[in-house]
Amino acid sequence: MIVSKTRMVLGLVVLIIHCTYITDTAQGQKATNAEEVLAKMLATYENAQSYEDVGEMRLLQNAKTILSEPRGSKQFKIMVSFQIHFEKPQLFRFDWRNGLTKTSRESVIWSDGQEHYIWAPDRVTPDDRFNLERKKGFDYLIDRVVKPSNGTILPIPGLLIPTLRRYSFADVARHLSEVKIIKEAFVDGEMCYVVSAKASNDPWVFWIGKSSFLLRKMRSVLATGSFDPEKENRHKPKRAIAEEIHRKIRINEKLDEGVFHYKPQILPRDTDLTKYTP
Repeated sequence: MIVSKTRMVLGLVVLIIHCTYITDTAQGQKATNAEEVLAKMLATYENAQSYEDVGEMRLLQNAKTILSEPRGSKQFKIMVSFQIHFEKPQLFRFDWRNGLTKTSRESVIWSDGQEHYIWAPDRVTPDDRFNLERKKGFDYLIDRVVKPSNGTILPIPGLLIPTLRRYSFADVARHLSEVKIIKEAFVDGEMCYVVSAKASNDPWVFWIGKSSFLLRKMRSVLATGSFDPEKENRHKPKRAIAEEIHRKIRINEKLDEGVFHYKPQILPRDTDLTKYTP
Protein backbone atom coordinates (compact mmCIF):
# COMPACT_ATOMS: atom_id res chain seq x y z
CA MET A 1 0.00 0.00 0.00
CA ILE A 2 2.89 2.33 0.88
CA VAL A 3 4.59 1.43 -2.40
CA SER A 4 1.40 2.22 -4.34
CA LYS A 5 1.07 5.62 -2.64
CA THR A 6 4.74 6.36 -3.32
CA ARG A 7 4.28 5.51 -6.99
CA MET A 8 1.21 7.74 -7.13
CA VAL A 9 3.12 10.66 -5.62
CA LEU A 10 6.07 10.15 -7.94
CA GLY A 11 3.72 9.91 -10.90
CA LEU A 12 2.03 13.14 -9.89
CA VAL A 13 5.40 14.89 -9.55
CA VAL A 14 6.47 13.67 -13.00
CA LEU A 15 3.16 14.86 -14.47
CA ILE A 16 3.54 18.32 -12.91
CA ILE A 17 7.12 18.61 -14.19
CA HIS A 18 6.05 17.48 -17.67
CA CYS A 19 3.17 19.96 -17.81
CA THR A 20 5.42 22.75 -16.57
CA TYR A 21 7.96 21.91 -19.29
CA ILE A 22 5.30 21.96 -21.99
CA THR A 23 3.95 25.28 -20.74
CA ASP A 24 7.40 26.86 -20.60
CA THR A 25 8.21 25.54 -24.07
CA ALA A 26 4.98 26.92 -25.52
CA GLN A 27 5.59 30.27 -23.86
CA GLY A 28 9.09 30.26 -25.29
CA GLN A 29 7.55 30.30 -28.76
CA LYS A 30 5.54 33.43 -28.02
CA ALA A 31 6.80 36.97 -28.45
CA THR A 32 6.97 39.39 -25.57
CA ASN A 33 7.04 42.65 -27.53
CA ALA A 34 6.44 44.08 -31.02
CA GLU A 35 10.13 44.06 -31.98
CA GLU A 36 10.32 40.35 -31.21
CA VAL A 37 7.16 39.68 -33.23
CA LEU A 38 8.71 41.36 -36.28
CA ALA A 39 12.02 39.54 -35.76
CA LYS A 40 10.25 36.17 -35.62
CA MET A 41 8.23 37.07 -38.71
CA LEU A 42 11.38 37.96 -40.64
CA ALA A 43 13.08 34.72 -39.57
CA THR A 44 10.03 32.66 -40.56
CA TYR A 45 10.16 33.91 -44.15
CA GLU A 46 13.94 34.00 -44.46
CA ASN A 47 14.17 30.34 -43.38
CA ALA A 48 11.20 29.17 -45.48
CA GLN A 49 12.06 26.42 -47.95
CA SER A 50 8.83 26.93 -49.88
CA TYR A 51 5.80 29.19 -49.79
CA GLU A 52 2.56 29.87 -51.62
CA ASP A 53 -0.57 31.90 -51.01
CA VAL A 54 -3.57 33.61 -52.58
CA GLY A 55 -4.09 37.28 -51.90
CA GLU A 56 -5.62 40.56 -52.84
CA MET A 57 -4.93 44.24 -52.41
CA ARG A 58 -7.95 46.46 -51.85
CA LEU A 59 -8.85 50.01 -50.98
CA LEU A 60 -11.07 50.54 -47.95
CA GLN A 61 -13.77 52.96 -49.02
CA ASN A 62 -14.47 55.84 -46.62
CA ALA A 63 -12.32 54.37 -43.86
CA LYS A 64 -11.88 57.00 -41.15
CA THR A 65 -8.76 55.43 -39.62
CA ILE A 66 -6.23 52.79 -40.57
CA LEU A 67 -7.93 50.40 -38.12
CA SER A 68 -11.50 50.94 -39.38
CA GLU A 69 -13.12 47.65 -40.43
CA PRO A 70 -15.13 47.56 -43.69
CA ARG A 71 -18.79 46.59 -43.31
CA GLY A 72 -19.87 44.72 -46.42
CA SER A 73 -18.35 44.38 -49.90
CA LYS A 74 -19.37 47.92 -50.87
CA GLN A 75 -16.93 49.28 -48.30
CA PHE A 76 -13.85 48.18 -50.23
CA LYS A 77 -12.63 47.99 -53.82
CA ILE A 78 -10.37 45.15 -54.99
CA MET A 79 -7.45 46.65 -56.90
CA VAL A 80 -5.27 43.57 -57.49
CA SER A 81 -5.68 39.83 -56.97
CA PHE A 82 -2.56 37.66 -56.96
CA GLN A 83 -0.89 34.34 -56.18
CA ILE A 84 2.65 33.68 -54.99
CA HIS A 85 4.66 30.47 -55.44
CA PHE A 86 8.23 30.10 -54.19
CA GLU A 87 10.70 27.30 -53.57
CA LYS A 88 14.37 27.59 -52.70
CA PRO A 89 16.79 28.19 -54.12
CA GLN A 90 15.49 29.89 -57.29
CA LEU A 91 11.98 28.80 -58.22
CA PHE A 92 9.44 31.62 -58.30
CA ARG A 93 6.10 32.53 -59.81
CA PHE A 94 3.76 35.48 -59.36
CA ASP A 95 0.29 35.67 -60.97
CA TRP A 96 -1.76 38.86 -60.82
CA ARG A 97 -4.71 40.71 -62.32
CA ASN A 98 -5.16 44.43 -61.95
CA GLY A 99 -8.79 45.49 -61.64
CA LEU A 100 -8.15 48.62 -63.70
CA THR A 101 -6.94 46.75 -66.79
CA LYS A 102 -9.37 45.76 -69.55
CA THR A 103 -8.66 42.05 -69.50
CA SER A 104 -9.99 38.99 -67.72
CA ARG A 105 -6.70 37.13 -68.14
CA GLU A 106 -4.02 36.96 -65.48
CA SER A 107 -0.49 38.17 -66.00
CA VAL A 108 2.37 35.95 -64.83
CA ILE A 109 6.09 36.12 -64.21
CA TRP A 110 8.00 32.95 -63.42
CA SER A 111 11.49 31.54 -63.11
CA ASP A 112 12.54 27.91 -63.29
CA GLY A 113 15.89 28.79 -61.78
CA GLN A 114 17.62 29.29 -65.11
CA GLU A 115 15.28 31.20 -67.40
CA HIS A 116 12.89 34.01 -66.54
CA TYR A 117 9.60 34.79 -68.30
CA ILE A 118 6.84 37.35 -68.31
CA TRP A 119 3.34 36.96 -69.74
CA ALA A 120 1.56 40.29 -69.63
CA PRO A 121 -0.57 42.71 -71.69
CA ASP A 122 1.15 44.53 -74.53
CA ARG A 123 2.08 48.00 -73.25
CA VAL A 124 1.30 49.69 -76.58
CA THR A 125 -1.95 48.18 -77.79
CA PRO A 126 -4.93 48.34 -75.36
CA ASP A 127 -7.04 45.58 -76.96
CA ASP A 128 -6.23 42.66 -74.62
CA ARG A 129 -3.14 41.51 -76.49
CA PHE A 130 -0.57 39.65 -74.42
CA ASN A 131 3.14 39.14 -75.04
CA LEU A 132 5.30 36.25 -73.87
CA GLU A 133 8.90 37.33 -73.24
CA ARG A 134 12.03 35.61 -71.98
CA LYS A 135 14.47 37.75 -70.00
CA LYS A 136 18.02 37.18 -68.83
CA GLY A 137 17.65 38.98 -65.53
CA PHE A 138 15.18 38.14 -62.76
CA ASP A 139 15.48 41.70 -61.42
CA TYR A 140 14.03 43.02 -64.67
CA LEU A 141 10.85 41.00 -64.15
CA ILE A 142 10.35 42.41 -60.66
CA ASP A 143 10.80 45.98 -61.90
CA ARG A 144 8.31 45.39 -64.72
CA VAL A 145 5.65 44.15 -62.31
CA VAL A 146 5.86 46.77 -59.53
CA LYS A 147 3.50 49.29 -61.15
CA PRO A 148 0.89 46.97 -62.78
CA SER A 149 0.66 44.90 -59.58
CA ASN A 150 0.29 48.06 -57.46
CA GLY A 151 3.37 47.00 -55.52
CA THR A 152 2.00 43.63 -54.36
CA ILE A 153 5.06 41.95 -55.89
CA LEU A 154 7.26 43.52 -53.18
CA PRO A 155 6.14 42.59 -49.60
CA ILE A 156 6.04 38.78 -49.35
CA PRO A 157 8.60 38.09 -52.12
CA GLY A 158 10.81 40.68 -50.41
CA LEU A 159 10.60 38.69 -47.17
CA LEU A 160 11.29 35.36 -48.90
CA ILE A 161 14.12 36.69 -51.09
CA PRO A 162 16.22 39.25 -49.17
CA THR A 163 18.12 40.12 -52.37
CA LEU A 164 14.92 40.81 -54.33
CA ARG A 165 15.83 44.48 -54.50
CA ARG A 166 18.60 46.68 -53.17
CA TYR A 167 16.23 47.79 -50.40
CA SER A 168 13.65 45.02 -49.91
CA PHE A 169 10.50 44.87 -47.81
CA ALA A 170 12.53 42.92 -45.23
CA ASP A 171 14.77 45.98 -44.89
CA VAL A 172 11.70 48.18 -44.47
CA ALA A 173 10.43 45.91 -41.67
CA ARG A 174 13.80 46.09 -39.88
CA HIS A 175 13.78 49.88 -39.86
CA LEU A 176 10.21 50.56 -38.73
CA SER A 177 9.75 53.07 -35.92
CA GLU A 178 7.21 53.44 -33.09
CA VAL A 179 6.54 49.71 -33.19
CA LYS A 180 3.97 48.37 -30.73
CA ILE A 181 1.38 45.64 -30.25
CA ILE A 182 -2.02 47.33 -30.03
CA LYS A 183 -4.37 44.33 -29.84
CA GLU A 184 -5.03 40.77 -31.04
CA ALA A 185 -7.47 39.64 -33.73
CA PHE A 186 -8.40 36.59 -35.83
CA VAL A 187 -7.38 36.55 -39.49
CA ASP A 188 -7.94 33.51 -41.71
CA GLY A 189 -8.41 31.21 -38.73
CA GLU A 190 -5.39 32.30 -36.70
CA MET A 191 -5.15 34.66 -33.74
CA CYS A 192 -2.76 37.45 -34.70
CA TYR A 193 -0.71 40.15 -33.06
CA VAL A 194 -1.86 43.49 -34.46
CA VAL A 195 1.30 45.58 -34.71
CA SER A 196 1.31 49.27 -35.53
CA ALA A 197 4.42 51.06 -36.79
CA LYS A 198 5.68 53.87 -38.97
CA ALA A 199 7.80 53.76 -42.10
CA SER A 200 9.15 57.18 -43.06
CA ASN A 201 6.45 58.69 -40.79
CA ASP A 202 3.67 56.86 -42.68
CA PRO A 203 1.45 54.61 -40.52
CA TRP A 204 1.41 50.84 -41.10
CA VAL A 205 -0.45 48.02 -39.36
CA PHE A 206 0.47 44.33 -39.56
CA TRP A 207 -1.56 41.26 -38.56
CA ILE A 208 1.05 38.59 -37.71
CA GLY A 209 0.09 35.07 -36.63
CA LYS A 210 0.75 34.32 -32.96
CA SER A 211 1.64 30.69 -33.69
CA SER A 212 2.98 30.81 -37.26
CA PHE A 213 4.44 34.36 -37.32
CA LEU A 214 3.12 34.64 -40.87
CA LEU A 215 2.04 38.01 -42.23
CA ARG A 216 -1.69 37.51 -42.70
CA LYS A 217 -2.70 41.09 -43.42
CA MET A 218 -1.29 44.60 -43.54
CA ARG A 219 -2.52 48.13 -44.11
CA SER A 220 -0.92 51.38 -45.14
CA VAL A 221 -1.97 54.86 -46.24
CA LEU A 222 -1.38 55.88 -49.83
CA ALA A 223 -2.51 58.20 -52.61
CA THR A 224 -5.35 56.76 -54.72
CA GLY A 225 -4.63 59.01 -57.69
CA SER A 226 -1.50 57.03 -58.50
CA PHE A 227 -3.67 54.02 -59.43
CA ASP A 228 -5.58 55.81 -62.19
CA PRO A 229 -3.37 57.54 -64.81
CA GLU A 230 -6.42 59.14 -66.48
CA LYS A 231 -7.36 60.99 -63.27
CA GLU A 232 -3.86 61.61 -61.98
CA ASN A 233 -3.42 64.94 -63.74
CA ARG A 234 -7.00 66.15 -63.30
CA HIS A 235 -7.44 65.70 -59.60
CA LYS A 236 -5.23 66.03 -56.61
CA PRO A 237 -4.53 62.49 -55.31
CA LYS A 238 -6.56 61.53 -52.26
CA ARG A 239 -5.15 59.50 -49.41
CA ALA A 240 -6.83 56.18 -48.73
CA ILE A 241 -6.29 53.02 -46.71
CA ALA A 242 -4.82 50.13 -48.69
CA GLU A 243 -5.14 46.60 -47.32
CA GLU A 244 -3.23 43.52 -48.47
CA ILE A 245 -4.53 40.11 -47.38
CA HIS A 246 -2.85 36.70 -47.70
CA ARG A 247 -4.95 33.54 -47.53
CA LYS A 248 -4.47 29.81 -48.08
CA ILE A 249 -0.85 30.10 -47.00
CA ARG A 250 1.28 26.97 -47.35
CA ILE A 251 4.83 27.12 -46.03
CA ASN A 252 7.59 24.49 -46.06
CA GLU A 253 5.45 22.06 -48.05
CA LYS A 254 6.40 20.35 -51.30
CA LEU A 255 5.06 22.27 -54.29
CA ASP A 256 4.18 20.95 -57.73
CA GLU A 257 7.23 21.58 -59.95
CA GLY A 258 4.92 22.16 -62.89
CA VAL A 259 3.92 25.47 -61.31
CA PHE A 260 7.34 26.85 -62.23
CA HIS A 261 7.15 25.68 -65.84
CA TYR A 262 4.09 27.69 -66.78
CA LYS A 263 2.82 27.55 -70.38
CA PRO A 264 0.29 30.31 -71.15
CA GLN A 265 -2.52 29.83 -73.63
CA ILE A 266 -1.41 31.99 -76.54
CA LEU A 267 -4.30 33.34 -78.60
CA PRO A 268 -4.04 34.44 -82.26
CA ARG A 269 -3.87 38.10 -81.24
CA ASP A 270 -1.01 37.47 -78.78
CA THR A 271 2.71 37.47 -79.58
CA ASP A 272 5.32 34.91 -78.56
CA LEU A 273 8.50 36.98 -78.45
CA THR A 274 10.56 34.04 -77.19
CA LYS A 275 10.78 32.93 -80.82
CA TYR A 276 12.95 35.95 -81.56
CA THR A 277 15.21 35.91 -78.49
CA PRO A 278 17.98 33.42 -77.68
